[in-house]
Amino acid sequence: MGWSVDGAWVEVTLRALVVTRDEHVAHRTFLGDQGEWPFPINGRAYRIARVKTFWGRVTELYSHDGGLVPETARFVDKVLAPAGSTCARHVDVAASVACARCGTFACAACLGPDVIHCRGCEERLFAEANDRPREGAYFAPAALFVAAGGLVGGALGLGAAAASVAIARRVQNKPLRAVIAVGLYGLAAIVYLLVAAIIDGGRDALHR
Repeated sequence: MGWSVDGAWVEVTLRALVVTRDEHVAHRTFLGDQGEWPFPINGRAYRIARVKTFWGRVTELYSHDGGLVPETARFVDKVLAPAGSTCARHVDVAASVACARCGTFACAACLGPDVIHCRGCEERLFAEANDRPREGAYFAPAALFVAAGGLVGGALGLGAAAASVAIARRVQNKPLRAVIAVGLYGLAAIVYLLVAAIIDGGRDALHR
């Protein structure tokens, strides 16, 4: 996962936070399972916050004033506004950045916490992210199948997870996504119980 912030790329892996600027590593921090880790970008303070939930780790990036920064699928560079341009909302204030999404000229007050998008586009980015399925959540229950059912349970759990993700990518309704995922995992559990009963029956027959 990653964020584009003020001309830098912030990337988080399982155990590390890496800030890259102009293809050079500007900052690196090792991360734990949960907690907060502050770091600077161009003199501004940001922090990574990570918590553990039933569905897995949730990692988010915040600015110094508590503003949540939206994720970006790839690096998006900062676009400076032309000299002499003014803010689209405050016509008597000089613009500092052209929004990387819509191109609107914005002053510092109209920029979001990532300093590359206007506040309106940041709201739209969050809305789009909420509409996309969080695919990792669909795989979390598969771990229970592995723990309880070994190889057979794991195969069925992963199959249910993969099917849930494939369907979620095509379904926009979030409650319907959840119902489908629960149904697929329920079906996987029934199949596992049937397979386990058949295996147990076969063992009993061999011992007679």
